[in-house]
Amino acid sequence: MKTINTLLKATLAVAAGAFLFSCQKTQVTELSVSPIAVNFEAAASENTVSVTCNDAWTASTTADWISLSPASGNGNGTIKISVKANEAFSDRNADVTVKAGDKSATIKVGQISLAPSLIVDLETIEAEAGGGEFELTITSNTDWSVVVPANDWVTVDKVSGKGSDKVKVSVNPTTLLEPRTLDIKVNAMNLSHTVKVNQAALVPALSVHPEQVETGAASTS
Repeated sequence: MKTINTLLKATLAVAAGAFLFSCQKTQVTELSVSPIAVNFEAAASENTVSVTCNDAWTASTTADWISLSPASGNGNGTIKISVKANEAFSDRNADVTVKAGDKSATIKVGQISLAPSLIVDLETIEAEAGGGEFELTITSNTDWSVVVPANDWVTVDKVSGKGSDKVKVSVNPTTLLEPRTLDIKVNAMNLSHTVKVNQAALVPALSVHPEQVETGAASTS
């Protein structure tokens, strides 16, 4: 009888172990992320994604402008997605992949482009008839160009540049008796600024020399 009981206990132990092993082997991995897409402005920033899982998981991306913290976990958790500032003038997109067992989930990451900017400190240049030199201060975060229509009285020392800089505008003296005007265009990508150059007319002048003429009496002989 004692031997039978021992055999019975051994059989039950083996069955219980097999049952537990079977349960472990048949456990289904569950994995989901929320939200499945995150979008960022051009500036550096971060956002958090929730991970729902019943197993160990890892997160990864091939984009060098994205960092993940943490990059792994076990069970439910969160991932902080951080992006560097986008200094390009085009949008960018990448994927973050979360894997657990034989399951994977994808988070779409998007970041908008840097917006071009252009500031020119003057809108008008008022030149006297004698001409002169003036300075434009250009503030931008991209390439820019200066366009001057064909003429014989206004010139600039630079027709292109990048970032912030100064441009010298030279106005020649005028011999005209009426004012004249010309538009200078400063362009940066899809932005444009107009600087109007106005020059006053030459003021007519009359001088007589000598100022006084003395004459004697007319001869009658």
